Amino acid sequence: PYPIVAFSGLLIWSFFSTALTNSTNGLVSHSHLVTKVYFPREILPLTYVIAALFDFVVASFVLAGLMLYYGISTTLNILYVIPILAVLTCLVASVSLIASALQVRFRDVGVAMPLLLQLWMFATPVVYPLSAIPQRYLWFYSLNPMVGIVDNFREILLHGSKPDFNTL
Repeated sequence: PYPIVAFSGLLIWSFFSTALTNSTNGLVSHSHLVTKVYFPREILPLTYVIAALFDFVVASFVLAGLMLYYGISTTLNILYVIPILAVLTCLVASVSLIASALQVRFRDVGVAMPLLLQLWMFATPVVYPLSAIPQRYLWFYSLNPMVGIVDNFREILLHGSKPDFNTL
């Protein structure tokens, strides 16, 4: 069912987008902590990633309720969601650290981040399946690191299949 397809893609994307948007501004918004007390500056952006991961876990209960409503059963392959989330968390943490460092130097990065994320969302199969992309463009489309994460998450949940490690 399309509501499950769309919600599962939006669930992954909202984790990525929220963590990246909030952590980009983390160092600038807490500059009083960075200048007064010494502590590892990496902690600030990473706390936003952990908070977004917690939001993801809470929103996953809504997805589980939707899956029960539509009668979609899961298999033991659902355990593959954990490594996919680990890959996504590492991706968002690394991009967040780079973006937050750029935000300190160039203050317009935080302003441009929502626009960049919106463009990135349309270049990722969030609200449409990967099968909607023509086969001849699939190799270029798969250069987007979020394509494999979103598609594998959706395939594991909806079809109970194993992840495609080539796209992941």
